Amino acid sequence: MADIQLDSVTNSGGTGVFDKLMQAVNTQIESQYLNNRITGSDYANVYLGSMQAVLQQSMQFVMSEQLTEAQIEGILADNLVKAEDVKLRKAEADAAYVKMLASIDKEMGYDYTLDANNDVVRSSLTDSGDGVIDYEREFKQAQAENMYTDRVLKDKQAAKLGLDNVMKQAEASRASDPAYVYTPSYEKGV
Repeated sequence: MADIQLDSVTNSGGTGVFDKLMQAVNTQIESQYLNNRITGSDYANVYLGSMQAVLQQSMQFVMSEQLTEAQIEGILADNLVKAEDVKLRKAEADAAYVKMLASIDKEMGYDYTLDANNDVVRSSLTDSGDGVIDYEREFKQAQAENMYTDRVLKDKQAAKLGLDNVMKQAEASRASDPAYVYTPSYEKGV
């Protein structure tokens, strides 16, 4: 804690806390004396009591001011520590996020290198040079094969049920007879 400077309490220029308070007290005591409310020895007692009270309050004021300044400095220092802690935690979270992305990218076939300017370059380990990553190409090819397989299965199921012939016969009958109403007929063993 900083030392109390006597000049902040009282000084020859009359700008200390004690000086300012005594000016106000002297004005009040003199006013009361001139109106004959304070007389004789009472004047000395009032003046001495006022001086003691003002000196005590002046010291209290200066000490409180220094304490407040020290508290503010402490709060500012705490805020700096907290700000640095937030930065550190953010950097740790960012590093963990980048590490997680890197592991996902590695699984998907990406690799990271540094170019001549020390910039990070993301490239594919399995790139054929046509701009499409082999992983993407394989995924699209598997999708196309699945669609073809689904279509073949649906066609086979329809043929097994005999719906192809039934539909052809119904279309032929309807074309020759506009009043034709389809009636399903089932054949045994089909």
